[in-house]
Amino acid sequence: MSIVRGSSTRLQALISLLGSLSHDNISQAAHNLFFDQQNTGGQLHALTIEWQELCQKNIAIQAACVDLQNQIDQLKLEAKELYVHSLPPPPAPSLYL
Repeated sequence: MSIVRGSSTRLQALISLLGSLSHDNISQAAHNLFFDQQNTGGQLHALTIEWQELCQKNIAIQAACVDLQNQIDQLKLEAKELYVHSLPPPPAPSLYL
């Protein structure tokens, strides 16, 4: 009977040890998961801020392009007007044919 009790005690100790190892592994895995989630959340936040900044820059670039296009159109109009005014007047129609 003492052999059975000794084996039982050792078996219970082994089961307890395995249980604590599993608990430690689970705790470590949970800790790692939490750390990874926090790290990923921080990265996501940084990327979100960067995306917002890039969108604002894009809007500013588009506005600058519109301004430049308006200036180009204005210069074309002015050049056309200067060209028309620089042409010599057409000859007067001859009254003698």
